[in-house]
Amino acid sequence: MRSLTCLVMLAAFLCACTQQDKTGGNKIPEVQVAAADVPQGRDFAANDRTGGGGPLCLPWSIAFEPDHPASTDVVRAKIKATGVLPSNISYTYTWEVNRHVIDNVIGDSLPNEYFKKKDIVRLTVKISAGEMGTYYISRALVVADRRPSLEIKVLETNFKDEIKMQLLSGDTDSGTLIYSLEPPVPEGMTLNADDGIIRWNMPPGYRGTLKFLASVQDAEGAKITRPFEITVSEKSVHQESTN
Repeated sequence: MRSLTCLVMLAAFLCACTQQDKTGGNKIPEVQVAAADVPQGRDFAANDRTGGGGPLCLPWSIAFEPDHPASTDVVRAKIKATGVLPSNISYTYTWEVNRHVIDNVIGDSLPNEYFKKKDIVRLTVKISAGEMGTYYISRALVVADRRPSLEIKVLETNFKDEIKMQLLSGDTDSGTLIYSLEPPVPEGMTLNADDGIIRWNMPPGYRGTLKFLASVQDAEGAKITRPFEITVSEKSVHQESTN
């Protein structure tokens, strides 16, 4: 009988605590979520209980630019939501590198002086509107080496039918590089992804400027895409990259 009485009292206590949590004033609780608890590959929301069904319960996400940062990049956060937001909304940013909070950075950008290759970067965003608040923790970003550069060089020219070029990259220590042509790929153009050799079978009698996109990606996911132009005249072939 005494055990049953204890169980009833415990249930009543838990019920009272739950009701107090739901109606206990307008103070936004300080939600703490350990980095180890964050699901990998997607954003994680730690919603406080004062938000109710308000506008802060909209679907939120945190995107980064660039998506695969290198050690020479500035990481910028883009907060996105689906729906109509209140006019008094505000954001508080807390950046972490290898689980250590960067106290000197409070905005939406993290300068590259605070991280290096293979560091792990995360961002916690507190989204507030009046007395409502929501916390979001981003997915983890693993910093790559310096972003590879990309240039082009003409190797051989046959003004009748083919031009042979090579994509060249440097400034990276991350091993294997993979070259690619980005759509729209010009007709008759092929690429060897391993060595960056491009062969372009020109239309008969072609003269003019051909524009195309090429990219290089290192083993850690850092990628750069650049536009190039090849100008074919009666006596020469001139190549250049454009920004």
